[in-house]
Amino acid sequence: MAKSEAHALMAKAMMSTAKDVAMPGSVSEDAKFRARIREATDPRAVSLELAALVGELGFQRCVVLLDEREKGTFTVEAATGYPAEQTFSNLRLKRKDEAVGQLAEATAASPYAIHEVASSPTLATFGLVRALTFGLRDTTGSVGILLAGHAEGGTPWPDAAPGALLQQLPDVIASLRHRILARVVVEDRAILLAQKAEIEMLVRELRKRNDEMLDDLEQAREFQAQMLSKPPHVPGVSIQLAYRPHDAVSGDLIDVAYDGTKVRVFLSDTTGHGLRAGLATMLLKAEYESVKRGESPAAVLRELNSRIVETYRSGALTMTAICFDLVLSTGAVVYATAAHPPPVIVHDGKAQELVTGGTLIGLVAELDLKEGEASVGPGDGIYVYTDGISEAASPTNELFGEERLIAALLEGHPEGTAVRLLEKAAVSFTRPGGFSDDATIVGVRRDR
Repeated sequence: MAKSEAHALMAKAMMSTAKDVAMPGSVSEDAKFRARIREATDPRAVSLELAALVGELGFQRCVVLLDEREKGTFTVEAATGYPAEQTFSNLRLKRKDEAVGQLAEATAASPYAIHEVASSPTLATFGLVRALTFGLRDTTGSVGILLAGHAEGGTPWPDAAPGALLQQLPDVIASLRHRILARVVVEDRAILLAQKAEIEMLVRELRKRNDEMLDDLEQAREFQAQMLSKPPHVPGVSIQLAYRPHDAVSGDLIDVAYDGTKVRVFLSDTTGHGLRAGLATMLLKAEYESVKRGESPAAVLRELNSRIVETYRSGALTMTAICFDLVLSTGAVVYATAAHPPPVIVHDGKAQELVTGGTLIGLVAELDLKEGEASVGPGDGIYVYTDGISEAASPTNELFGEERLIAALLEGHPEGTAVRLLEKAAVSFTRPGGFSDDATIVGVRRDR
């Protein structure tokens, strides 16, 4: 049936409604129906009242489809005239499906009569051979579709029935929109409350895990602090340390040993910082303990590199390092470096950076390193540090640099406070941001 014919049918139906006093739709019946839909508490109750009216008007079957959130998904809110075991409660019709889209488009010019099941597979879904469709829409949009019709063999509905339905639909649509909004608000609130409860549970779990992690980190920090070498008492020599981890644990490792004739100092800086670097430092400490009594600083670094490369996947544990011996009887210094910042000797108010070089420990099996010799006389000192000091950045991203480093060492060396003054200068330079890496300084000064 064409739309013009359907509209003519509807106009005829509207005119004929008043002639049939027995037809539901009289003033008193209309008032009762409107009262019932006003008292309905939810969209389903409104839909069932509408379905009951459809039955009273002579239609065998009625289906009320709602799109509550107007997202193009229709659900069955009420279906009457079907066997008790037949249910459509789990049915979802998508507007993007061609058959449903055609039906929705047809009801946009509501009402539109459909007589052939072949013209709408959606009607076949509900066992309707002859049916009328009504768009449940108002000026703000659509809330759904009403299907009213007959199964195969059903008798024709009265001519006045469509008109009687049309008279009631504005109140039905208004009531549905109001109840739908209320139900959506309740559902959304329930979802929000459930999400709030879930978030609160996750926050509690995260706090618990965070507390456990902080406790573990504190234990790791205490363990690492205990394992780091404390300066031994060496006659005629003062040893100074400054150690500032960037995080709870540090990637810097210090070891100072005294065998009665010489002081051996080892300082390394594991790549990165934080927990990973801290764990790597603990592994490195175990490896260093097994090689620290090597014949020379170069031998120590070579053997340490060999063990790390053999034990760990290539590149998994890498670091810069420096190792030097100070012979107490002569002041002779023998040092070896692996990509570490240069040691600084302070003598007679002047500073000298020793030649360094080499490759990272843990990178390749054959370690390329620099070994050299120097001398520290009475009153002189040798200082080594990690790049967390020299590369400390100011709030404007200016680096602390070697010039400031050497100036602090020269200022503090005569009074034996070089390490403390250097640390203080670097801390002041980085404020308020602080260090971005682990920072360590070791100073060995011969007494006069």
